Amino acid sequence: MGVRLESARSLKEELWFNLHRTAMGRSEVLAQALSADGSAMPPPGVALGIVPGRKRDDFRLAIRLQILSHEARSYAAYVTGKAADEADVSFIGRVQAPPARAASSRYRKRIRPLAPGFSLGHVGVTAGTLGGFVVDAKGRPGILSNNHVLAANNAGKKGDAILQAGPMDGGTYPVDEVARLERFIRLRRHGNTADAAFALLSAGVEARPLYRKRRLTDVMPVEEIQSSLAVWKLGRTTGHTRGTVTAIEVDQVTVDYSGTLHTFDGQLEVAGGTRPFSQGGDSGALVVGGANRGVGLLFAGSEAGGPLGIGVSYANPLQTVLDLLGLELHEAG
Repeated sequence: MGVRLESARSLKEELWFNLHRTAMGRSEVLAQALSADGSAMPPPGVALGIVPGRKRDDFRLAIRLQILSHEARSYAAYVTGKAADEADVSFIGRVQAPPARAASSRYRKRIRPLAPGFSLGHVGVTAGTLGGFVVDAKGRPGILSNNHVLAANNAGKKGDAILQAGPMDGGTYPVDEVARLERFIRLRRHGNTADAAFALLSAGVEARPLYRKRRLTDVMPVEEIQSSLAVWKLGRTTGHTRGTVTAIEVDQVTVDYSGTLHTFDGQLEVAGGTRPFSQGGDSGALVVGGANRGVGLLFAGSEAGGPLGIGVSYANPLQTVLDLLGLELHEAG
């Protein structure tokens, strides 16, 4: 039988401590498997999270393998044994925050007033997605998306131009400037909890505070987000997609940013219903669930794993993002 949520968390923490303790001094085979140039020393390619059990209020460990190495397989078997066979094991392969890909989606176009889900990007990137509208502690309105969309993977500086549509989709400076970068959460090699940035709307730029013709009601607290939650998103590349939260509190997800690896803790995993929940260029989209409540900020995905084997997406809990950046969701209009 499964275990209570707090017991699942305790077991995950115990196993994660053991994993890190035994991971010291591992060979560079794992680094070469996850990194194009083998220059970064990654974790052992195993992420641990929590999924719902077979009965109400029961939970299981989620084991996500990013490499099919002997070490990773052996550790998965060890964890499954420790969890009394109550574990959800899945191979997800390489998780990436990829550049935007070509797409026929209508969300690539220039749109005024601004609206969530459409193409957007720092003047020096390809394109990502306008997640939602927010206000800071001073009441100033702005845009929420990823660091790698608005701040070019830490390379951006306060005041840099943000274009809509993104450069890959025809946006040019200064004609299509809609915002200026204000601040972002710096990406580190390890221990990240969010890939997020905030840009202040430029003077005279109007925003349409509606999300697929429905107003977001509020933000779902992290502790209320559960696996099996039905969600949807609007993104620049794949448009409107539906999915399900398949794991919560996923730690040590290794994400490839064009050859540079960053690990993330406390993430949400989402799988699409009949097609991938996201693809390159959807980064920055808000993940919405419940009664139109903001759940997460999408930032990466894989092409393997999930119930259909077509990949999973990863999102930062939205409340975590807003707290770290000192923002409030502003969708009421």
